[in-house]
Amino acid sequence: MNSRHDRLLAITSALLGAYDPQRLFNAVAGHLRGIFPVDAFGIAYFDHRTDTFARGMAMAADGAILSLEPIPRTGSALEEICATGTAVCLDESRARQALARFVGLHTPAPGQPTQIVVLPLFGRDHALLGVAAGLNGAGYTYTSDDLAFLDQLGTQVGLAIENMQLHQENARLRMRLEAEGQYLKDEIDRAADVGGLIYASRSMDEAMQQIQRAAPTDASVLLVGETGTGKELFARTLHARSASAHRPLVRVNCGAIPTGLIESTLFGHEKGAFTGAVHRHIGLFEVADGGTLFLDEIGELPLDMQVKLLRVLQEGEFTRVGGHEPLHVSVRIVAATNRPIEAMVTSGTFRADLYYRLAVVPITIPPLRARREDIPLLATAFVQKYSRRFHKPVRQIAPGALHRLEGYAFPGNVRELENLIERAVVLCDDTTLRAEHFPLPSVKHPHHAAETGPASGGQPDDERARILTALRQANWIIEGTRGAAHRLGIKPSTLRGRMNRLGIDRNSDTPPTC
Repeated sequence: MNSRHDRLLAITSALLGAYDPQRLFNAVAGHLRGIFPVDAFGIAYFDHRTDTFARGMAMAADGAILSLEPIPRTGSALEEICATGTAVCLDESRARQALARFVGLHTPAPGQPTQIVVLPLFGRDHALLGVAAGLNGAGYTYTSDDLAFLDQLGTQVGLAIENMQLHQENARLRMRLEAEGQYLKDEIDRAADVGGLIYASRSMDEAMQQIQRAAPTDASVLLVGETGTGKELFARTLHARSASAHRPLVRVNCGAIPTGLIESTLFGHEKGAFTGAVHRHIGLFEVADGGTLFLDEIGELPLDMQVKLLRVLQEGEFTRVGGHEPLHVSVRIVAATNRPIEAMVTSGTFRADLYYRLAVVPITIPPLRARREDIPLLATAFVQKYSRRFHKPVRQIAPGALHRLEGYAFPGNVRELENLIERAVVLCDDTTLRAEHFPLPSVKHPHHAAETGPASGGQPDDERARILTALRQANWIIEGTRGAAHRLGIKPSTLRGRMNRLGIDRNSDTPPTC
């Protein structure tokens, strides 16, 4: 190096990105020994909690790297040195009071004077970060220029230590946030399981396999199932397994919004767009940007709003009510319905083009009566949930009570089962739920009643549309768990009889055109 200035620039450059203590130490020690006859060198980091220089490392005269023992600040020469804020040169006797561990790294020759130079290291707000010390046993005497240069060096080393500590803290925070994020994700998955996605049935397994295949894509998904089957839980599971799981899942119940407010709810409105619009309102599409929008009860959406929704799905843009500037969003759509959506398309109450946009991946969620083997698992999970919530002693369900539950049609599906268990736990003061805790009515589900003929008030056209929908979804397979009879909840022989009566034949069926 031509000058100490050049050396200082080289040290500063070496310290950039020195986020590891060993790398930082080696950079400072190497350059310092290139300027001064330093036999040993050390850095100790200050611990404000214990008021000591509690950790650090030192390089002995033979080049060995040693760990430092804690060095107290209060009552020692280090307290005075740190108070001055400048590099200080100490003789051997005074150095032993301040840095006995440093001095012990070097044994001077008889009659050879020993000096130690000590640099207090401060951060940007003059917060004490540590000290650096170099031991010289070659009879070298530090001049005022030497100490001024060492002050500059101490400033650079202090900044490097502060950057290193900030980098380490950021790394710890990232790890903690990742762990918390994984914990929250696990909690969401666990809560979803307790809420309904506990199963052993083949029909639920098939539905979940479809969810797993669709989740990594951005394809629109249409969930079809009766009320209480857990469509929202399926939507949340789909979102949690998607690439946008870190972004929001926004749910909107299309059947619960007054007709005049649907557009504003979905797309937002500008200030003054209509009476009462005193502020700009951000719609749910904007809230869900980059994430998932769950459109529950999509079959309740009016025809005029179906047109506007279709435009967003096709073009990825919309305009707030009262606005003029188109807004662009990237939203994954998951829709759900408990209505015969294909029959609605046939009757003209639901747009065919919107249906095909939504039903890129249609997934049918089986009703509880079609997966009775899941009832004991779900009932047990709900018992655990509500016994904890209500601090009740209930721990199990008696076999007779389970038999009664398994024989019930459950027109309200999993939601009805959960409500029954909740009520039973509240009323039970024992450890076991028994049959008398479930005074179930003798209810036959409409699908069951339909096995002997059309439901009262049913129309042949509606019945024909339902059967055709089930046959097309099942690829015209009638029997088995994947067959149309299973989807309709009737016997295969009953389905064949109705097909003959209604003149339904695969050869005469004209599939819908896109």
